[in-house]
Amino acid sequence: LRALHEQGYSLQSVNKNGQTALHFACKYNHKDIVRYIISCASRRLINLADKDRGQTALHIAAEHNRRDICVMLVAAGANLQARDLCGNTPMMVAFNKNSTEIATYLESKTLCAAIHTTTVLPKKRNKTQQQKP
Repeated sequence: LRALHEQGYSLQSVNKNGQTALHFACKYNHKDIVRYIISCASRRLINLADKDRGQTALHIAAEHNRRDICVMLVAAGANLQARDLCGNTPMMVAFNKNSTEIATYLESKTLCAAIHTTTVLPKKRNKTQQQKP
């Protein structure tokens, strides 16, 4: 893949079902390829959903019990809340496939992300608010 990419092959190329090399690398547990694509790709590619089932690479990794790949994708910024055409997040896909270790991991990352984005920080006061008693 590296040689093809260096010769101009686009990592964003998709097949008729909208699947990229990343989708296939996740499905077939090709960690080195996933690592390479992540190092070269945009977050858009990491979160690209296929046309067939609306699944991202993280959905596919979760479905096929690829914990190490799930960890790589999450670290690269994969969307934990992405929903496939059935309305399932990657965590739900893992749960439905009885991949409890991956479902638990994704749940913990989802909770951490929710806490991080909802943490209330004190708002800065503007000058007129600061002057009020």
